[in-house]
Amino acid sequence: MSVMVHRAQGERQDRRARRTRSAIVTAFNRLFLQRGYASLTSGDVAAAADVGRSTFYDHFRSMDDLLAEAIAPVLAPLAEGCFEAHQQEAARRAVEHIWENRRHARILLGDVVHAIVLRSFTAQIGAALQRVLHLTRAKPVLDPELIALQLATGQLAVLGAWMSGRSGHTAHEVANALHASGRASVLALMGSTEAAG
Repeated sequence: MSVMVHRAQGERQDRRARRTRSAIVTAFNRLFLQRGYASLTSGDVAAAADVGRSTFYDHFRSMDDLLAEAIAPVLAPLAEGCFEAHQQEAARRAVEHIWENRRHARILLGDVVHAIVLRSFTAQIGAALQRVLHLTRAKPVLDPELIALQLATGQLAVLGAWMSGRSGHTAHEVANALHASGRASVLALMGSTEAAG
């Protein structure tokens, strides 16, 4: 077979794998909204996605990995907002989405899955931080993993307190505060005002 035939077959397989993975995440999101997280099993999600359990495990190691992927798009603007000034509007939309879905967001910040959410958010912030470090060659004052953990913990704490009704702030105000405090923390911990661009 020619290289072109192999490439075309590989692209078809990649598209099929992406569709299957997307179907699993979509099924998980639907079931999560209906039933919460604690009662879901990989079999439930596989059945709802119309795939076998082995296919589920071809794409995800566990339900925790699936949860981390499912929440990544919501948390990404908050993670990027710590480093990118132009992410403020995306962060505001993410916080509004969290508020609109606060009943479910409270589950994500609750005892059962908080560690998974924190780990996922810390990884997103860590990846963004590594990009900044690579571009700026800055020397952070703390280990980058600790910086990412500090930022993730702080932002999730603010979101959790806000959703519990401890303040009357709007989503816009919370998003602005998270964005500003995240960027200020990054600047302080990077040891240079140029680090967060």
